[in-house]
Amino acid sequence: MRDESCMPDAGAASSAVHVMSGRLPGAGPGGQLPGLAGFLAAVPDHRSARGRRHSLASILSLACAATAAGARSLVAIAE
Repeated sequence: MRDESCMPDAGAASSAVHVMSGRLPGAGPGGQLPGLAGFLAAVPDHRSARGRRHSLASILSLACAATAAGARSLVAIAE
């Protein structure tokens, strides 16, 4: 068995993040990325204004939180 790890080196992973963050249009000076809420707020909302109670960013934030907590289906996210 090899002694090499299949995980990338921590320095290589952070440099890949730095390269990718430089390519994102929302990246600020110094490669700073906006938070998740900033990314979700930029998602266009194509729903009609009639009957809209909650912002799309808040719905997507809750879906992200449910997924991070282990929800694996739309039903689990809704619960």
